[in-house]
Amino acid sequence: MSNNKTSSESSEKLVVDIDFSSFVEDSLITSPNCRHLVYISKLNNKSFVIFDGKQEQYYEDIFKESLTFSPDNQHFAYIAKNNNKCFVVIDGNEQKKYDAILPNSLVFSPDRQHLAYVATVNDKLTVVMNGKESKKYDAILEGGGPIFSPDSKYLSYISFLNDKCFMVINGQEGKKYDNIVLGLHLFSPNSQRVSYGAQISNKWVVVIDEKEENKYDGIIDNSPIFSPDSQHIAYGAIIGDKMVIVIDGKEGKKYNGIQERGGPFFSPDSQHVAYVAVSGEKCFSVIDNKEGTRYEGIGEGSLIFSPDSNNIAFVAGYGEENFFVLNGKEDARYDGVGEGVFSSNNQRFAYMAVFNEECFIILDGKKNNKYEYIGENPLFSSNNKHLVYIAGENDKYFIVVDDKKRKPYDDIISNIIFDSENAFHYLAIQGSKVYLVEENL
Repeated sequence: MSNNKTSSESSEKLVVDIDFSSFVEDSLITSPNCRHLVYISKLNNKSFVIFDGKQEQYYEDIFKESLTFSPDNQHFAYIAKNNNKCFVVIDGNEQKKYDAILPNSLVFSPDRQHLAYVATVNDKLTVVMNGKESKKYDAILEGGGPIFSPDSKYLSYISFLNDKCFMVINGQEGKKYDNIVLGLHLFSPNSQRVSYGAQISNKWVVVIDEKEENKYDGIIDNSPIFSPDSQHIAYGAIIGDKMVIVIDGKEGKKYNGIQERGGPFFSPDSQHVAYVAVSGEKCFSVIDNKEGTRYEGIGEGSLIFSPDSNNIAFVAGYGEENFFVLNGKEDARYDGVGEGVFSSNNQRFAYMAVFNEECFIILDGKKNNKYEYIGENPLFSSNNKHLVYIAGENDKYFIVVDDKKRKPYDDIISNIIFDSENAFHYLAIQGSKVYLVEENL
């Protein structure tokens, strides 16, 4: 590997020179800390992983959906296939062979001490954790686990046996239902509570700590949700042709609809609940049961609280005009508006806007420089003094720091990660070479 000083502000370290002739499309992933790069190559009908430029073992096949880093970046695992048998490879070491392994089921625990996945044994399915197999079931729902609790002490998944569906937590089977809703299965932040949606005949119910709440015609996607302090739970329910948000078992006002990805959302201090409701052809925020101004549209998933829970913002629009609404006050109107971000001290606010096919950041109400493209949400440094984001023009991409461009690359393939108040890094590609770029402010 080589090091190359590009300026007094930046340094480059070569991570890998990619051979695109053997590169498997859509197989490239970065580690959580954006310092490591993995992808799959295929040559002469053999597949192999390239980890930071180093080639690993050849296999008949490697499932790209299974490439997985541990949360602490210290371990890497994937599912490979040889001689019609599938097996997990952890840090280069092959595990027990099975008839099949669900590619999307491979997961590390948050503390990286455990690894779990779903495997097939004699036409039955089992969850394997740290090499130990669970009871065999007719099915384990794909997308229904395995899921670790935040403290890594509990492992849960949704199983089918004898035409009944139930939750399994640390090997203990819960109540039997006709069905359990995928995507509604979650642990509370303190890991002490669990919730999921289940079907009883033609009705649906939210089950909290194995206790059923009221039955409804349906449960809305993206709910239920626990409050940050784990003391409250909210979800959306369907009653006939209406929708309602239920908070701690109490139903709110019925609306024509609750916007997809429109909540409910708890504030960071767990004291407030917000969501986006639909009535007729209008959308509006509902914050602590108080309805806001009606708009033709509100950006899906755009509603956010500030870290201190005292401010709330979302994207709204009339026709082709879009704007941010911050604490009920409308900002300037643009052709398009991206998601916003508050600084950690709650004093600053930034978002991306588009006007006349040009993109720019609005920071504290002021326009930054214009670019052809601006990427994901802007990012404040931990001391809130700096704002960085990815931008692009003329088929090149670069980091913008406090409205000043840094070196352009063919692409930037990772998030921006701050290492300190005045330093950050990311992965960028130039030609076939991928660099770890470290920047100083």
